[in-house]
Amino acid sequence: MAMRAAARRRGWLAAALWVALGVLAAMAGARHGVRLDLTADGRHGIAPETRALIDAIDDPVEALAFVPSDAPPPFDRVVRALQDLLEDYARASGGKLRVTVRADGGADASPADRHALRAEALGLGLKPVDLQAWEADRRIVRRAYLGVVLLHGDHRVVVPGGERPEDLPHAMTRGLRDVLDGRHRPLVGVAHGHGEPALVDSPVAALLRTGADLEAVEIGVDPLPARLDALLIVAPRRPFDARACYVIDQFVMQGRAVVMLLDTVERAPSFPDVLVPVGTGLEPLLGGYGVRVSPDRLALDRAHAGPAVVGRDPAGRTLTVDHPLHLVTGVLADHPVTRGLRRLVMPLAAPIDAREAAARGATVTPLVRGESTAVARRGLRRFDPRAARDPVPADEESGPIDLAVAIEGRLTSAFADRTIPGDSLPGARTVASVPARLVIAGSGARFLAAQADALLFLQNAVDWAVDDASLSGLRGRSAEDPPLAPVSARGRAAIKVANIAAPLVLCAVVGLWRRRRRRARDR
Repeated sequence: MAMRAAARRRGWLAAALWVALGVLAAMAGARHGVRLDLTADGRHGIAPETRALIDAIDDPVEALAFVPSDAPPPFDRVVRALQDLLEDYARASGGKLRVTVRADGGADASPADRHALRAEALGLGLKPVDLQAWEADRRIVRRAYLGVVLLHGDHRVVVPGGERPEDLPHAMTRGLRDVLDGRHRPLVGVAHGHGEPALVDSPVAALLRTGADLEAVEIGVDPLPARLDALLIVAPRRPFDARACYVIDQFVMQGRAVVMLLDTVERAPSFPDVLVPVGTGLEPLLGGYGVRVSPDRLALDRAHAGPAVVGRDPAGRTLTVDHPLHLVTGVLADHPVTRGLRRLVMPLAAPIDAREAAARGATVTPLVRGESTAVARRGLRRFDPRAARDPVPADEESGPIDLAVAIEGRLTSAFADRTIPGDSLPGARTVASVPARLVIAGSGARFLAAQADALLFLQNAVDWAVDDASLSGLRGRSAEDPPLAPVSARGRAAIKVANIAAPLVLCAVVGLWRRRRRRARDR
């Protein structure tokens, strides 16, 4: 009995020691930043682009992190991710990146402390964010400051916090690059006044602001502000007149970029099965550049139909049906705009023909192309899957069907041989551009609402438009589930055998050990 009791005590002591060893190992890993990343692209570690910038730091960079102390979801995840990211960067820099956290103290902070924090944040250029939470069925909005201000010599860059932790590596790397190089933060004008969605006031704006500042601009008779680096036009519902098209044309002629996500049809509000045309008024402008976006044609695919929202069930859940007018596009170009994407769903998309632009010398890249089964049909005015099974009309056009293109190069003004609208109004005429950039997609508002990958497409397009696609690989790291590092066929077979044999071998070893111990006690 005494021997068994002693053996039992030793067993409990050994178990306790193993548990203590595990706890100590976890504490050491947390203290010294030891992590194991088995993904193929190492996405849970510091990206190569970021590490190169950290290694290039000469004089110290000050990072002032403004964080709310009791942020509600989803901002609490952003706060934790931001602090962890800054700790990793500071550790990797060997002290050249100095991080200071400015926490607001939450509800316990005094009015004087809150006023001082607010004055400091606003003085450094950090704008407040509204943190929304629900308590007892009431929506509570609290204004706070979330972001990082990077200081290096005379340069200062503000990095907004955003709402998604996965956007932070790109935003921080870009901010670090800009503060080291002394670059200004790009400014993108967002068109409004022609029935476009209020993009600047939407959650999409928080994603776009990780790469550029946004400013709502109304395109009318006056030239666009010279401070804009690019122009974004998303789903206008009222047509641009000739003068507005001329203003956009002169913006392009100055070598600046335009991103257009256009809808040519929409479902009628009172009769959802009816498709009504949307006149953008931009077709003559694009035609002047050699790009044809026909408002009377729609792309459909009988074999690769994407999900379309058709209603809600009694519980409020979204009901979808595979619809041939929602194209599943698995053919994406190897281009910065499509980096990190594997496929997209393009709802009610108009085909884009840019062959004439290419013939004029511009570099045209088909970004999104329908599958080989995609076709373009004229005159579709019913949102009905049966329309794809109708007799094939003689004028139906077969593929390849391009649904989004990128154009780069010197363009000739669409008004080179035309009368200038409002000739007496301000603005000098330019007919030949320095190299400019265009991104044109034949699907707009429904495209952005169809899937999260469309937002990455838009972010990448804005980055490329402002000539800043060098870090788009960082966005792509968060676009899909992290893949594990590839394993050879022999390695996979070895792992499979080990999974089957290891438990059996372990049981046999333990059994033999116990048998040997028992025999030793019986002697």
